[in-house]
Formats: sequence, C-alpha cells, structure tokens
Amino acid sequence: MEKSDTYNAIAESYADFTVRHYGQAIVVFDGYADGDMISLISTAMTITGCTVIVSPGDADVDIVKAAVERPRHSTTKLIGEDTDLLILLLHYSNKYHKTI
Repeated sequence: MEKSDTYNAIAESYADFTVRHYGQAIVVFDGYADGDMISLISTAMTITGCTVIVSPGDADVDIVKAAVERPRHSTTKLIGEDTDLLILLLHYSNKYHKTI
C-alpha cells in the first residue's frame, strides 16, 4: 500500500490478502471498529467471495460460533488475539466437529 492509496484500494488490499492467505473465509468484525472503513472492507471481501459478519458489540461469541458452525463441513482456522476465544471455543465445540 502506498500513502496515496484511496480507501477503496486499501479495502481491496485487505480483501485480496484475506483470500490469498485464507481463501473465501468467514470474517467477523466487532462493533467497536470504524463503521465506514469496515463497511468498505466488508463490501470488498463480499465481492471476493468471503462471508462477512459485523457484530454489534464485542465479537468474541460471534467469532467462535462462526468457527464451530463450519467444522461440521470442513476444517476451520480461527485467527484472533483474545484469549477469551479459546475458552469460548472449548465451550461451543463438541467431539462431532471436524478439526478446528
């Protein structure tokens, strides 16, 4: 990214990075983020085939629920920085899920 990039170019860069590294991922944003930029990034990600969820507040539960729903069908990677995600993942997952 360059200093002169437009907001749309930055949003497309986020979307391209996500698809390149994680495929057509499910991306969850929390409600504490900047709404306008998240809206641009969400649109760019949706265009590339990603599923986008914008939580109204703290997204931890929505992130984990999205992660445990998918393993019924395929292997899932949950990427996050909050240790609460691990605790919630243990709570919501079960032995019938594929690899998380």
